[in-house]
Amino acid sequence: MDRLHQCAQALSLTLLISFLYQIPIFGQEPPSFDKNFSPDVIGPGSSSLLTFTITNSGGTPITDLAFIDNLPAGVVIATPGVPMTNCLDAALSASDGGGTITFSGGSLGAFSSCTISLYVTSSTPGTHTNLSGDLTSSEGNSGTASDDLMVSSELPVFTKSFAPSNINLGEVSTLTFTIDNTSNESGIANLTFVDNLPASLLIANPSSLSSDCGTAPVTPTIVANPGDNSISFQYFGTLSFPAVSGSGTCSVTLDVIATGVGVLNNISSDLQSDFTSAGFATASLTVNSSALHIQKSFIDDPVPAGGTGTLEFTITNFDRNFAATGISFTDDLNAALPGLIATGLPISVCGGTLSTSNGGMTVTFSGGSLAPEASCTFLVPVVVPSMASPGSYTNTTSAVTGTVGGAPVIGNMASAPLFVAPVPRLTKSFINDPVAPGSSVTLEFSITNTSMTDALTDINFTDELTSFLGLPLSVGLPPSPNPPCGPGSSLALIACCTGGQALSLTGGSIPAGGTCTFSMAIDIPSDQPGGAYLNTTSTVTGMVAGNLVTGVPASDVLNIVEGPRITKQFIPTSAHPGDIVELRFTIFMSDEEPITATNISFTDDLDDFITGATAILPPNPDPPCGAGSSPNRKYDEWVGHFCRWQP
Repeated sequence: MDRLHQCAQALSLTLLISFLYQIPIFGQEPPSFDKNFSPDVIGPGSSSLLTFTITNSGGTPITDLAFIDNLPAGVVIATPGVPMTNCLDAALSASDGGGTITFSGGSLGAFSSCTISLYVTSSTPGTHTNLSGDLTSSEGNSGTASDDLMVSSELPVFTKSFAPSNINLGEVSTLTFTIDNTSNESGIANLTFVDNLPASLLIANPSSLSSDCGTAPVTPTIVANPGDNSISFQYFGTLSFPAVSGSGTCSVTLDVIATGVGVLNNISSDLQSDFTSAGFATASLTVNSSALHIQKSFIDDPVPAGGTGTLEFTITNFDRNFAATGISFTDDLNAALPGLIATGLPISVCGGTLSTSNGGMTVTFSGGSLAPEASCTFLVPVVVPSMASPGSYTNTTSAVTGTVGGAPVIGNMASAPLFVAPVPRLTKSFINDPVAPGSSVTLEFSITNTSMTDALTDINFTDELTSFLGLPLSVGLPPSPNPPCGPGSSLALIACCTGGQALSLTGGSIPAGGTCTFSMAIDIPSDQPGGAYLNTTSTVTGMVAGNLVTGVPASDVLNIVEGPRITKQFIPTSAHPGDIVELRFTIFMSDEEPITATNISFTDDLDDFITGATAILPPNPDPPCGAGSSPNRKYDEWVGHFCRWQP
């Protein structure tokens, strides 16, 4: 009887410990198993994120987690599906375009959970119930997981694609987003989405951004800045001015450039269609590189016909152990655009020689060398023929070749588009500098309409002057009755730049092939330090044949010269009548001054200082402060811009 009582006490203690620590008495429960589609309603052809969640609520680690999920008919893994898991030791198989997800070998620590996720898609309207197979593990069978995916033809299809989908490092691909509303008779008033590009993909410059979404006069707000990797699209309209009409389609396109290699998976945000989730868009871009790699780009286009652009080449030796020698390639500019020529060659770069032939239309590089994992970059100015038509011209090099580790290597061919467009050409010049503090300088602007067929209208640009001049500015603007650049144009001094001031031209117009030139006087503050000040405008924009065109900023250097200064010193500072003392003059200019002062002169009336005081000059023919200066010197020393002379 006592032994039975002891057993009962032991059982009670076990139950108490089990309750306090939530540990099963007779082994641990299997983990829970759930799944969910997000969003759970999509448009036909859009994508949803399918997530499986496994949770271990017990205090013992679990191993051998495994399940198979056969997607229902009409539902497949997206391309790309981007399968991911944070379950330990797991193997996950889910082929793009397939219908089976296989998970095995996973493990979970005590009181923890993990997930398996991937993107799926369906073009078949209706409700699709997805019942997985059993989840099994070292703790037994957890059973199945289930969720519904609804495909609604009342929502648009949201897809994206890269063209081409396979490029070399440094090349450009066109990314297209498509919103397809053809299965819906009702228009979509509002659309928003965001796309964060992979780290190795950037918006190209120029981006060539375009969209036919929206209904005039309402336009979408699209943020896609060259060099960034985020794209934002917003359109807020009405049923009278929809983003996409009933049974219609619209798209957004832009160029992106690859800065890294590999398969770059790109997943957009969930498209919001009239503030309802319509699904994700997915696409992949494959970026390649070779052991010896060349890439190129036109870094300042679009370029007007007759204008000059800059072609940038970068050659990289990706080999970790061996140098590359004998590197060479050719670039036939004429094949891209007849009459396109390189200037400023030959030059020595990358251990080799860059030269031209065929009147500058063929660029040749030879004899280059690169250390292991080294690269080099060089620039080539190119002149666009004056009769070139607006458009995009693809320029492709030959394959880059060389020797790496004693073996011949054939690398890739590099391609880049050159954009020719009738962009305005803006120049500026400080035409009477150098000037001194307290004086005025004349600033002249010139704008050329490079289109030979259409007028350039609605010309606008700004030039911030308080980036180097103090506030407030004093500018003599052209008289207001005479517009500076065509009827209706206006030149004004405006507030800008967080408390600064800028010149602003608005509303300018220039006929086809014409030029507008205007100038103004700018007062230089009397306390302005001397120096060389680089001043750069904003871009210049305008309209040509109904299209927005953007020209590059204009720059010039303003040279402000404080002029030479002089000091004098008696050594010693006291003397008896009849004594001889040293009078030392120092004439100097600041090291910041951009020019050399000439024709320096001064006088010093010693008799006005002390009656009868005279200078004693030793007979020495050398000038004291540069060629042609006098009187003769006793002591002359140049230090930087300093000249010291003592009689």
